[in-house]
Amino acid sequence: MNKIQVRTILVASAALILLTGQAMAKVVNKTVASVNNEVITLEDFNKKTAPMLEQYRRVYKGADIEDKIKDMKKELLQQMVEEKVLRQEARNAKIVISKQDIQKGVDEVKKRFNPENDFKEYKDELAKQGYTEKGFENDIKEQLMVMKLIEKEVKDKVPPPTEDEVKKYFEDHKADMKQEEQVKASHILIRCDEKADLKTQSEALKKIQEVQAKLKKGDDFAALAKQYSEDPGSKDNGGDLGFFTKETMVPEFSKAAFAMKPGQVSDIVKTPFGYHIIKVMDTKPAKMLTLDDEVGVGGEKKVKVKDYLQNIVYQDKMEKKFEEWMKGLRDKSKIITNELE
Repeated sequence: MNKIQVRTILVASAALILLTGQAMAKVVNKTVASVNNEVITLEDFNKKTAPMLEQYRRVYKGADIEDKIKDMKKELLQQMVEEKVLRQEARNAKIVISKQDIQKGVDEVKKRFNPENDFKEYKDELAKQGYTEKGFENDIKEQLMVMKLIEKEVKDKVPPPTEDEVKKYFEDHKADMKQEEQVKASHILIRCDEKADLKTQSEALKKIQEVQAKLKKGDDFAALAKQYSEDPGSKDNGGDLGFFTKETMVPEFSKAAFAMKPGQVSDIVKTPFGYHIIKVMDTKPAKMLTLDDEVGVGGEKKVKVKDYLQNIVYQDKMEKKFEEWMKGLRDKSKIITNELE
């Protein structure tokens, strides 16, 4: 994720505050920073910090956790300062947001709550976070103003990458332009947790052995997958998993699939998901990509390498433009930050 995406104040950030469900203790409302005499209070800072603190204490262990938390707080305060700068600039620029767009933002948050009793759950959460409904709508409005400001001052001022810029990026990153070996395979899965008791494992193994016997008699693999497979993501397609690299699948599955040739069917393969029978449909050898090759960009969608790289180069240019613009805003602002405890 690039810095523009990280720092752009999205409606989702407001949703995150509301969805934490953490009751914030009232604290002395001391000032931790000010931007052009507009203050950031310790209470506001703690509200932003609470979800991150919970996550850090879940993820990180060991003696250095307090140092990590300290660094996180410094970074978060810097982001809050920049948010203040951006909101002030958006107000000064008199960015206009329609009532309809504000309502869309509010509705996006409200749909995460139970609608019963006139959205009582939503209203209670607003109150818990110190918001009135009008105050929250204004917060959404200012976030949308910032997004519109960045679009005007950054995105609209960055020209699309030239063909030469894309080619240069390709040449500079040639080592990354390798398409790994791929296999297209189908499978039939009988689920069985690896920690299941012997009786459960035995029953699952018996089921997959019965399917294997049908295959050996000549029954159609795709038809058996539709009938017996317990993989909801592929069974309706006859077990088809599409093309994948070795790293995509668990090691036991990849080892079996990449050892076969098109048309071959595996013996029973045990993985943490259960018991599989795999049929390889096609293979693609590893190769160096060209600008006209196609690559997957999520799901079954594919784009040409040059189009994919054009987007990367464009994002890099926008990030650089944003940093330059943001530095200018910071430099002309009176920013005071106090030492965090």
